Formats: sequence, structure tokens, C-alpha cells
Amino acid sequence: MKIKIISLIFLVSFLFLNTKFCFAALKPLKVSDNGRYLTTSDGNPLFLNADTCWQIPWKLTKEEIEFYLNKRKEQKFNAIGLVAFAMERVATNVYGDHPFTISDGKYNPLSPIIKKEYDYWDHIEHIIDSAANKGIYIILLPTWGSRVAGDYRTGKSYSALIFDEKKAYKYGKWIAERYKNKNNIIWMLGGDRNAVMGKYDYRNVFNSLAKGLIAGSGNKKILISYHPRKWQPNSSAWFHNESWLSFNSIQDGPIDQMKAINYDLNLQPKKPTWLFEGGYEGRTRTGGYVYKDWQVRLQAYQTVFAGAFGETYGNMSIWDFKSDWKKRIDDPGANQLCHLVYLMSLLSKEQYLERIPDQSLLSGDTGKMTGCEGMLSSLLTATRTKKGDLAMVYSANGGNITLKMHLLKGPKMYAYWFNPRTGQWNIRGKPNGEITPFKNNIRSGKRAADYQFDAPDSPGNANDWVLILSNKKLKT
Repeated sequence: MKIKIISLIFLVSFLFLNTKFCFAALKPLKVSDNGRYLTTSDGNPLFLNADTCWQIPWKLTKEEIEFYLNKRKEQKFNAIGLVAFAMERVATNVYGDHPFTISDGKYNPLSPIIKKEYDYWDHIEHIIDSAANKGIYIILLPTWGSRVAGDYRTGKSYSALIFDEKKAYKYGKWIAERYKNKNNIIWMLGGDRNAVMGKYDYRNVFNSLAKGLIAGSGNKKILISYHPRKWQPNSSAWFHNESWLSFNSIQDGPIDQMKAINYDLNLQPKKPTWLFEGGYEGRTRTGGYVYKDWQVRLQAYQTVFAGAFGETYGNMSIWDFKSDWKKRIDDPGANQLCHLVYLMSLLSKEQYLERIPDQSLLSGDTGKMTGCEGMLSSLLTATRTKKGDLAMVYSANGGNITLKMHLLKGPKMYAYWFNPRTGQWNIRGKPNGEITPFKNNIRSGKRAADYQFDAPDSPGNANDWVLILSNKKLKT
């Protein structure tokens, strides 16, 4: 009997230690030394493939959270964006718990409800820890913008607003202290709001919230960004020069996304930027245009090739967990972004961190964006390493690509076609599971002539392709 007890204790201890190891294995993130990308604390680059699940803290049970996280892990998402508590109203989570006490029908953000048993904030911790155990980072909005910056149409204070400067600082300090030992948190302020709208200026409140987060984290270096309102100035317009802003975030439709990324990348001091919210899969827009898997792909590839350090996916049934969310979690767009993750993994550490956007590689017609919000694209978007030993071009509708080969490293290049819909390579018009160049020994470097690459199949909507040129044969 004694031997059995000792064995049981050893087994429990082993499982406990290994669980802790899984959490610890997910390293905190930082901004790369060149101010362009995110890396782990030991300097290894991390491409962020995020999903939008704003309302998960109060909409899902533990079991549903496990289902959601397992599916997103399977689909190669490594970050999820969520809001700490209800966006505008007073609402319990699925277990009947409120985050704060209520006074005059409003939450008191300085009075979080803490229980000996499992409470609201324990449920958020469960999400954070479960995500960490699956290699997923949490992009945590401590509050939605409605609680700080008022009505999204006017900026005027209204019933949802509960923060001023003092309350924002104290709450930020409290919530950061509550989760300060979690390695997988990226803080996100804003929440679909302008920091300034007309005569209403909420920058001081957001600044106080950021200072509270830093104080609650023990003044250690943490990542903080800002989630702006669509079609409006992005985070850089209000906070780029603030020391707390680690990187910029944009929310725009396809037609403005690359302009916003380019604007951010030309600012000083250098800070990374990315698409934190774009068009959601399944959303219908003016004129009957619907965001489908093609729009999911073109938003991701175009912004990443324009210089973003990552991208964020959204689905009309997932962000607020509608009744059909378990079906829609497998929508095509969600299952295809893993191919972009794979593509970026082929770059060496140096190539990844020194990658730059470069439209000057392209010769001739580079396409355009039409339709509502630019949802129909024929754009060519080019990126390359600083050394020019590798280049990639995204052709949104399979249009042909002419490159100025003299701008790339000589003396020759291998050329590959990559299918962003399937993750397969293409050689002589046929799909291939192996990394195989469709052409070798293409002259590059000084005095090399322009070269036209004809994409597989005929140009048309959703026939997108990625052309990759490399000095050396690509390897997994």
C-alpha cells in the first residue's frame, strides 16, 4: 500500500511539474532590435497569426473554451484577442459571475468581485493558462473602448462609460498584478474607439490605463498596443511617441490596409505594425459583397508582404460566439491561414528579421483594388530580404509578375509557385506536396534582365498565388 501511495505522489508531482513546464515554455515576447518585428525573449522571431474572440470570457464554458482552443491550435493560430468584460452592458459569464460590483446599474471597476471559489477572474485565468499550454498568446483588452471613450459615433460620454484617469490607472494596476506572472499576455488598449473625436479627447485616460498596467507588472517591459476604430486614424496617430506603445495596430478595410501599414513603417522611432482587425469572414457589405476565404487571404498576405509582423483573422460567428460558432470555426479562411504561417517558417532567422517590403522589384502593371472596401484585388505585393537572396510576391488574382532581376542577389535564383489556398507547391501546372522549384538558374544580380513569371491558371478572382525566388533551394 505504501508503495502505491508513493507511486501516486510521484505521478501527480510529475504531471504537475510538466504542466508548469508547458506554461513556462511559452516565452514572453518583445520587439526585435530593428524595431520591425516581434521575437521571443531569446530573440527568435515569432509570426503572429491571431484570431478574434472578443467575448470568450463571458460566453463560453471551460469545456467550450477547450474545444475552441484545440481547434485554433490545430489551425496554427498562435494568438487570440479577447476583452476582459462585457463591452457595454452589465453581464455575467456562463457561470453567473459578475466581474465587478454594480452601483446604479453600472460596474464599479475599482471593486472586482473576488471569491474563495472559482470566480469571474479565475475563469479568465483559466483561458490564459489553457492557451499557454497550447502555445497560444492572449491579446487582452482590459476594457472595451466604450468604457473609456464613449459613443463610437460621436465620442460623447454615455451609459457604458465607467473610467476616468484615476480609475483607469487603478484598474490597470490591479488587472496587471492579477496576471503578472503570465508569460503569454499582450495588452491591447482602445477597443474599436478613437482616442480623440472632435472636442472629446480621451488620450489621458488611455495613458493612465497604460501606466497602471506597467506599474501592476512590476515596471517590467511588457507589450502594449492600441486597437483603433475602423476608417479612422490608427494607433500611431495618437500614441506613436508614447513610450508605453510597443507596436502599432490598424483596423481598416482592404483598400486602406497597406497604406496604413506603409504610413506606420515610415514613422520615427521605428515600431512594428500589423493588421489587428480587418474584414470578417462571412460579413456582407454594400452591393452584396461578402468577405469569403479569398478576402481573408488577400488581407493577410497583402499586409504581411507590405511589412506587417503578423495578421488577425475575424469571423462573424466567432467574435461573439453566435449559435452556429462550432460549425463556422471550420470556415475555409480559418483553415487556410496556416499556409501563411508555414510559408513564413521557411525563412531563416536572419531572413525573417531583415525582411522588407519592396514594390520597386515589380515592373509594369501592379494591379488595383476594386469593389466595396477593395474586396476585389488584382494587386501584386512584393517583399524581399535586405540582401536580396530571397523575394516573395503575392499575386491576388493570379496575374503575371515581371520582376527586375538585377535588384536581387546574383548570380541565379530558384523559382517556386506556392498555392495559398492549399499550401501546396506547383510545378508544370500540377500540385506538388514537396518543395520543388518550377524553374532553376534564373539569372539575377547586376545586368540581369527583367523576367516575366506566368502564374498557374488564368487570372481571376480567388486565383491567388505566391511567387518565391531564392538563391538557395528552399527547405522545411
